[in-house]
Amino acid sequence: TYYLVAYLLKEPVPAIVLTAVGAWALLRPGALPRMDRAFLFLPPAFLFLAYSLYSDNLGFRYMIPALPFLHLVGGAGLAFLLKEGGAWRRVCAALLSVWMAMAGTAIYPDHLSYFNEAACASTAPSQVRLDGGWYCGPTWLDDSNVDWGQGAKQLKSWLLAHPPQQPLRLGYFGSMGPDQYGIEALAVRVDDLQRTPAPGLYALSAHILARAIGTLRGQFGNGPGNWLLHARPVAVVGHAYYIYDIPQSPVR
Repeated sequence: TYYLVAYLLKEPVPAIVLTAVGAWALLRPGALPRMDRAFLFLPPAFLFLAYSLYSDNLGFRYMIPALPFLHLVGGAGLAFLLKEGGAWRRVCAALLSVWMAMAGTAIYPDHLSYFNEAACASTAPSQVRLDGGWYCGPTWLDDSNVDWGQGAKQLKSWLLAHPPQQPLRLGYFGSMGPDQYGIEALAVRVDDLQRTPAPGLYALSAHILARAIGTLRGQFGNGPGNWLLHARPVAVVGHAYYIYDIPQSPVR
């Protein structure tokens, strides 16, 4: 179920809705020749099944080859809404199209960090924004779903605009060292976050944050002991670095 959950969280909601409408329209008797139907639906179904059975849960990126087929089905769903039925369907098509465009542009240029609104719907609905529910992404998924080393340049710019009054503690994930971006900081590991750490300014990459929350969840579930799940960052930089001022960081 990993890749299905990842799809339902990482794909924009309007794309999921249009794909569902398109699947319903195309699977009706007589809507498509059998071979055309097989061409559209068998490849993504095979990829989802194959990766779910044989692949480690490393990231939704493995399902990218399935997306062109799903988006073709979504395009058929949009055409169905526009061409068949009354004005209300055309209004729905227009609203979904605007929503889709907004989802892509609001998160720019940090598309890797995108999660749709469902990611925050149950745990932090107040954090749902125009650019989706990326804020809650690290509470659901890890690795390339949230962070592949992006955001270091934005973090450097943020530090120049907000010079820390104390040594920065950095939970960094990337192939290049933070010093190559001009960032001076004390290294923070996931193990260092297994209890409320010493006071200070912390910048945690989404990957480190996800790993720490997951490890704490194994010990404390979603209760108060999982302090990172309940702490509110004072800023989020580049949709990738969560800035915590401890102990001043309030609980959300």
